[in-house]
Parts: sequence; C-alpha cells; structure tokens
Amino acid sequence: MVTATLTGPAGSHLALRRVGLSAIGRWLRRGLEDMRAAPLPALFWGLLFVVAGHLLTGWLADRALTTVALLGGFLLLGPLLAVAFYDISRRLEAGQRAGLGVELRAWSGNLVNIVAFSGLLLLMMTAWLMLSGILASLFLESSSLMIGEATTLGELIRGIVQGPGGARFALAYLVAGAAVAVLIFAIAVVSLPLMVHRHADIATAIVTSLRAVRANPGVMALWAVTIVVITLLGMAPYFLLLIVAMPLLGHATWHAYRDLVAEE
Repeated sequence: MVTATLTGPAGSHLALRRVGLSAIGRWLRRGLEDMRAAPLPALFWGLLFVVAGHLLTGWLADRALTTVALLGGFLLLGPLLAVAFYDISRRLEAGQRAGLGVELRAWSGNLVNIVAFSGLLLLMMTAWLMLSGILASLFLESSSLMIGEATTLGELIRGIVQGPGGARFALAYLVAGAAVAVLIFAIAVVSLPLMVHRHADIATAIVTSLRAVRANPGVMALWAVTIVVITLLGMAPYFLLLIVAMPLLGHATWHAYRDLVAEE
C-alpha cells in the first residue's frame, strides 16, 4: 500500500490502495446503481452532453479537422464535466438527498481549487488545439486536398490517405493526442473527486492522482481505455448514447476514487 498525506482543513491521512482488474467492472456496476438511484439528474446532465455535442459539430460543420480536435478536447475535459456526478454519488453514499439541483453545490465547497484545476485543463485543451493545427501545417502543407479546408469527416480521411504526408500526420497526431490524454488522465483520475470530497488543494489532488496511477499502472491503463471506448460509443450514433455514457462514467469515476484513495 502506498501512502500519501492530504494537507487539508481536516489534516486527514490518505492511503492509496492497489486494486485488481476486476475493480473496473465493480466501478461500472456501482455507477449504474447510482444512475438508477438518481435518474433525474443523470437524464438532465446526460441530455446536456448530447446537446453540447450537436452544438459543437453544428457550429464547426464546415471545418472537419477542428471538429475532430475539439471532440478530442471533449474527451480531455471529461473529468471536469463530470463534477456533478461525483457529488451525486457522494450524497448517495452518505444517505443524503441527491435530487436535481443539489449537485451544483459540488463547486461551492472548494471553489478556488476546482476553478484552478478547470483552468489547467482548459489550458491543456487549448494547447492540444494549437498542436493539432501545427501538425497539420507541418505534414499536410503539400497535400492535394488541403486538410484544413475539409468540410466532412470523409473528406478529411481521404485527404489524409491520399495526401503525401497523410500517414506521417496520422501517426504524429495519434502519438501527440495519446501523450496529452495520458497526461491529463494521470493528473485527473482522482483529483476532482478528491477536491469535491475532501476539499483538497490542487497540488495535493494532482500528486495523489499521479501516485494512484503509479500504484496501479495496469488497472489505470485499462480504465483509461474503458473510458475512451464508452465515450466514443456514446458519441457514435449522433451523440445520443452520451445520455447514458457520461452519467455512467461520472458515477463510476467516483467509485474508482473511493477504491483507490482510502482515509486512514
């Protein structure tokens, strides 16, 4: 067991548990149970994700590369967008009321640190968008179909496949995207639930998250893949399944935090 100290108002001590691969199934089952226990908030927030996805793709319908980059950013901002679900699960665990509206208070108990962490994630998302444009300029400048002008996903894929630098661009794009995603996952996997639950400061939350990943590298890698797969499945049919996917992952992330970080 790896130990870490939480320097917060309560001066609590935390222990980071090592868990097995079966824990992922348990987190998802408990997340589903929380959805059933508080269906109205899950429906409301899930619908917001669906609407946001349609607004995003509608606004950028004529800029395929930017849309793909922003959808990647949508994945990167997942931990922040799921704060409401952390608070709902926390309330259910404590036997408190978890109706629509009460989860908005999740920010109030530790507003400064949650806002600071949100700003960090937004900066990283902005950096990712800039990096996407830089990679396109580096590798696709001489493409017969200017990727930046592709208006549909089909045109974008054809431009990458047919363009002289398409293969190199795809490889560089995937490697860069994976690196950014791994970094954000490592610093965020338990950070926001810890801020909501224990009012931890941003530095303590990030260090604890990194230590949790280091203590469980295999499980955390599979958990990251699970999150990506479920989110992509939710996006696939016109974002409709996000109404289920995002509440499920939000609640499951809370239970992952509760399994990984234990108060001594």
